[in-house]
Amino acid sequence: GHPGLARLMLGGGSTEAAPMAERLKMLNAKVRAQVAQLFKMAEAQGVVLADVTAEAAMELYFGLMVGSAVSFSFSLPQVGTAAKWQLLAKSTLKGGAEAVLTPQN
Repeated sequence: GHPGLARLMLGGGSTEAAPMAERLKMLNAKVRAQVAQLFKMAEAQGVVLADVTAEAAMELYFGLMVGSAVSFSFSLPQVGTAAKWQLLAKSTLKGGAEAVLTPQN
């Protein structure tokens, strides 16, 4: 819904006034921290694959998000959101996407 946001987050704001660049760095840092926290919670619940750390899972997710933003910004073809989620879940979560879609008792 906000095509310019992807460009700003990908560094377009770094050429703007210093306050804008700092806000964008803070926004990226906050997003990364929140995603890392979610993966740490998943790790504590035993949902993350044993050989995947919460930090590594966050890097994969963040890389997927940035890659999607680049593709969107330049109108490049890309794999659909559902397929991206399936790949991320399969590579980081026990049971893949079904692990988080199925209620745990």
